[in-house]
Amino acid sequence: MTAADFETQLNAGELIRSMHEIDGRLRLATLLIRIVRDDVEDADIPEFLRSAGTALANPFTQEPMSWDRTERRIHFGDSRYPGEVSGEFRVPSGGD
Repeated sequence: MTAADFETQLNAGELIRSMHEIDGRLRLATLLIRIVRDDVEDADIPEFLRSAGTALANPFTQEPMSWDRTERRIHFGDSRYPGEVSGEFRVPSGGD
């Protein structure tokens, strides 16, 4: 394997990661629209995210998206980068 081959593989890995992030943000946007449209209560959001299925799950882990009640956001991350959020959307409260 040459240095150029190795660099190409690294670029391909980053491209795939970027595609997963974009896909995840589209999934989050879909979930956000459904949460707002269906007027899902804060207490019901975790179950709503679990019931959304793999089509709207974290693209890296296929686990449900995460809900942070304090920050009022749905989000996901790449398990290879613990603590790093790859995508997030704030869920407006009823008055927002």
